[in-house]
Amino acid sequence: MTEVADFKAITDGIVTVPPNKSFPFNLPSDVINDAQTRAVLSWVMTASSPSGQETYSLTLNGANVQTLLTPPDSGRRAMHEVTDVKGGANTLEVAFVNGPANSTVAISDIVVWFHRQA
Repeated sequence: MTEVADFKAITDGIVTVPPNKSFPFNLPSDVINDAQTRAVLSWVMTASSPSGQETYSLTLNGANVQTLLTPPDSGRRAMHEVTDVKGGANTLEVAFVNGPANSTVAISDIVVWFHRQA
């Protein structure tokens, strides 16, 4: 069978945490996910009150994808991480872990890239 790369845009908008956000999404049933063919989760991050002390996390289907400390400036960062997905229902959780009072992290352009049978 032929294998192709595909993607799912989870959100194109800006998500500010806290409060934590949940994104349910569906992928085709023919998604390939094995040791040699994993998915890539990508996103853009900006600390709205940059102190280098804000920590946020992304969890996909209950498994931690990444927990990160923000940089000490307000620059936007394109981020990505290799992860596992499954065909059918998936859920991405974006959470603010800790940081100074009233600090937030803005996440946008969340996309999952995956392989599937053509």
